[in-house]
Amino acid sequence: MPFSGKVALVTGGTRGIGLEVAKQLEAQGAFVIRWGLTSGITVDVRSEMDVRLAVEHEIETHHEISILVNCAGVFGPSKSLLDYTFNEWRWVMDTNVMGTFFVMKHVIPHMKRAGYGRVVNLSSVVGRDAANPLAPVYSASKAAIIRMSQALAREIAKSGVIINCVAPSAALTDLFKNTPQSSLDAMLAKTPIGRFATVSEIARLVVFLCGEEVYSTGAVFDCSGGRHD
Repeated sequence: MPFSGKVALVTGGTRGIGLEVAKQLEAQGAFVIRWGLTSGITVDVRSEMDVRLAVEHEIETHHEISILVNCAGVFGPSKSLLDYTFNEWRWVMDTNVMGTFFVMKHVIPHMKRAGYGRVVNLSSVVGRDAANPLAPVYSASKAAIIRMSQALAREIAKSGVIINCVAPSAALTDLFKNTPQSSLDAMLAKTPIGRFATVSEIARLVVFLCGEEVYSTGAVFDCSGGRHD
C-alpha cells in the first residue's frame, strides 16, 4: 500500500478523471479528500475564499495534505475565439487557471513546512503541442497551467515538494459531452494509437506521479496516444 498514511486532495474528484484518480489512490492506501460542485465536499475553486477556508479545515482535521491533484476543469463552448463572450472566457480561465492557482497557493505552503509534497496538475495535449481551432480558451488555459506549474516547481525544487503536469488527449468524459462529433472526429484522426484514452489509463499515470520515488519536477508527462501536432 504505497500511499498508506498519506492524505490526498483531488479537485474535481467526483467525476471523470478526478474520480478515477481518487479511486486508485484509495485502492493504494491513501485517505482521499474529494472536492467537487455536485457531490463530495462542495468547494468552488474559482473562489479564493472558498479554497482558503476549505484547505484550513482539511489541515485542521487531517493535519496534512501530502498529495494534491488538480483535476477540476471545464472545456467551454466549441467555437471560434472571435465568437466568445467575456463571460465565457472568464468561466473557462477562472475554473482552469485561477482554480489551479488558488489551490496550489493555499496547499503548497503546508507541504513546504512539512518538507514533502506531490502535486499533479491536469493539462492537455492542446496546451502542450497545438491548440484546437474550436477550443481557443481551453487550449490557452491548459498552456497556462503548464507554465505556472513549471515556474513554481523550479522555484521550490529543493523543498521536497514536486510538481508535475499530465497532458492527456481527449477521454470521453462529461467534459466533452457538448463537443460536436466533427470536433471529436478531428481529435481522433490526429491520434496515432487510433482511439481515445480511458480515464483509467490517465489516472494510472497521475497516481504514479504521486509516489515518493518520483524524481522529475516541472515536467509534462504525455498521455496522448502519440499525438504531437
